[in-house]
Amino acid sequence: MDDLPENAALLNGAHFLAQARAALSSAYRRPDVIKKLTALAAVAVYAEALSEALGKQQKIVDALAENLLTEVIPEIMEDSELDSFALSDNSSIKLKDDIKAAISQANRLDALEALIEIDQGDVIKWGLAISIDRGTSVADVQKARQQLKELGYPTSDGSTVHPQTLCALARELLEEGYDLSQPTPAMAERGDERSLASLLSLFIRQRAGIVTAKSKGGGKKKSA
Repeated sequence: MDDLPENAALLNGAHFLAQARAALSSAYRRPDVIKKLTALAAVAVYAEALSEALGKQQKIVDALAENLLTEVIPEIMEDSELDSFALSDNSSIKLKDDIKAAISQANRLDALEALIEIDQGDVIKWGLAISIDRGTSVADVQKARQQLKELGYPTSDGSTVHPQTLCALARELLEEGYDLSQPTPAMAERGDERSLASLLSLFIRQRAGIVTAKSKGGGKKKSA
């Protein structure tokens, strides 16, 4: 369309809206139905192209912010022995533990058992599923619900722990002084030398968080 520039990626959202409104107004005034639909379709296609372009830019911006907050800034602050630093607008940057954890399918059963062994089974979201062939009578299905093992239907366990719940639990255990780098006592008795952290795919790194500060000030040295 003559009403719209060719390169959607060069436009910001506000500019696009202004251009789109003008193009839509022009399209609606066209008496020919085909030309009107063609013009409207062009705006729609253009909008999709802009959305995709802005989405890619958003990913780049997010990646840059993540790199600065989890690698560049924490590394400089640690080298300078700073755990916080005040900014000119009275906000501040503080280092905190960024905890990531998720149970893999390979470790799922062992990880759930380990959580139960340390009395943390209440974080598990239980889920059981049974596989029953088509054509099985309703009576047999109802009976299977009560006697799965006796009937011999294969079952699969979909129980798991939500990653956010797992991260919160890991943080709580660490704050309580629990050593996640070791196997649980029950695991050790079985000769299983894997750590609880490995079963939970636990990953901990320092992350710089921007927080509101009440007053300005220089960097605060880490206490010895």
